[in-house]
Amino acid sequence: MEETLTISQETLENRQIALNISVAPQRVEEAMRRAGRKISQRGRIPGFRPGKAPYAVVLRTYGRKVLLEEAAEDLIPVVFEEATKQAGIEPYAQPALTEMKTEPMNFKFVVPIRPVVELGDYKSLRVPWEPPVISEERVQETLDTLRRQQGQWEPVEKAADYSDLVTLDIAAKVGEETLLDQREWDHILSNAQGGFIPGFDAAFVGKVAGDEWDFDLRYPDDSPSRWKGQTANFHAKVLTVKSRSMPELDDAFAQKVGEYKDLAELQQKLREELEGQAKAQAEADYTEQVLTKLVEGAQIEFPPALLDEGTDEVLRDQDRRLRERGSSLAAFLQLNKKSETDYREEVRPQAERRVKRGLAMGRLAELEGIEVTDADLDSQVEEYASGLTPEGAENWRELMARDESRRYMRNDLLTERTLARLRAIARNEIEAAPEAAPAENPEGL
Repeated sequence: MEETLTISQETLENRQIALNISVAPQRVEEAMRRAGRKISQRGRIPGFRPGKAPYAVVLRTYGRKVLLEEAAEDLIPVVFEEATKQAGIEPYAQPALTEMKTEPMNFKFVVPIRPVVELGDYKSLRVPWEPPVISEERVQETLDTLRRQQGQWEPVEKAADYSDLVTLDIAAKVGEETLLDQREWDHILSNAQGGFIPGFDAAFVGKVAGDEWDFDLRYPDDSPSRWKGQTANFHAKVLTVKSRSMPELDDAFAQKVGEYKDLAELQQKLREELEGQAKAQAEADYTEQVLTKLVEGAQIEFPPALLDEGTDEVLRDQDRRLRERGSSLAAFLQLNKKSETDYREEVRPQAERRVKRGLAMGRLAELEGIEVTDADLDSQVEEYASGLTPEGAENWRELMARDESRRYMRNDLLTERTLARLRAIARNEIEAAPEAAPAENPEGL
């Protein structure tokens, strides 16, 4: 069989290959004839029914250039697939067509190939682990917070201080733009840097009911506000100052805030909750440290297309979070006067960090022999279903029977198990699995 493609390739940096494909003239001619039939079917050629005009008539009517371009569009996916198979190239992501000529017909693609991930001596990775300890002072602080929540605001004849509530008439501008215009606005003074602009709360400390004055505050240069570096001009009047009266810390208080027998039981439950929260946060912080060290000790090379996909994912995640709060990424960009192109560049370091971590974790899972079976997924589904109503459990099982749902659950469970193994290695709690056979181009999670 006569070869109809001439293929050459060049290895580029960052796990890419330049693939040049030349199409033989006879194959181009065949593709042009097919293109001619398609054009005659959708076009109107006087004297002929759709699809019945001879090729020579179609060629004369539309011109060689039009048929060549149509033929090229049809050939692109076909010859690319053939060429990658012949060249032994396995594309890792969507290729880019960087050059196309129709006569002679030639295509040039830049093809992303699988990343290379070498973790080095990850088994020696160590990060000290200190279990969190909840002090009596922390428990007492939480009790005081509960007391404040149960307390009542009462007017006081004194100057305002931190933790007081002030009722204000207040207006503010930045230049000619109104920043704030509120009447009988209640605001709790938190600390010296509290408020929506540093120093706002401090401006009211020492003021009493009836005080009225002007003051200026400057937005810091690193403020996320669109007014960063600018000065806001305020006019305020204190209407009232209130302090919170707190209930006595006794058994009656414990019974009021929850189903507790006495104060001792409340204190014990608070301690257990604080310990659980502290442990979860400590584990999250520890995971961040060990994952950072794993990536720092690795050699990772990946195609730019993967970073583009990672950037898209970061933007989608941010848009979803903003929509949950009633906003959107588009609104955020408009408010901060940023283009999407510029913002993509801002988040690329975050996307790169995410891509590298995913690739490093994928390689670690492979080396450690960590996997998730169908039986593991079924067990997870049933464990969650056991806490639902019969109808809810049935709906849950139906949802998790879908391929996409099971894929997400598999990835989540694989990530969870891989991170657990990484933490155990970093704490020197287990012996890592025997070295697996080298895998030149592992996939990330």
